[in-house]
Amino acid sequence: MVGRGDRVTYDAAYAEALLRSYKERRIKEQVLQKEDVELRFLDRCLDCLEGDGKKLLTTLLIDGTSSRRCAQSIGLSRYYVETEKKRLLDLIASLFREKNSSEA
Repeated sequence: MVGRGDRVTYDAAYAEALLRSYKERRIKEQVLQKEDVELRFLDRCLDCLEGDGKKLLTTLLIDGTSSRRCAQSIGLSRYYVETEKKRLLDLIASLFREKNSSEA
């Protein structure tokens, strides 16, 4: 995420940071009883991913499992896991950009 004044650039780094803070944001949402709109949209994005995309991102970024351990558990190379993670983060970032541009 790159901030320019009040503008936010939705990129893969923003999507990754959002996933890494997922559990904390979910707890805040429940305790404060205030809906986190970005988290809800992220949930919709994750639900729409094909194949094991949701599981991969959940395992890597929300649960904090290393790429090496994740690759070993699914029987694929670490390179594949990292490449797929980047592809999925780029996809989620593009969905956030699309949502943001339609709201502006």
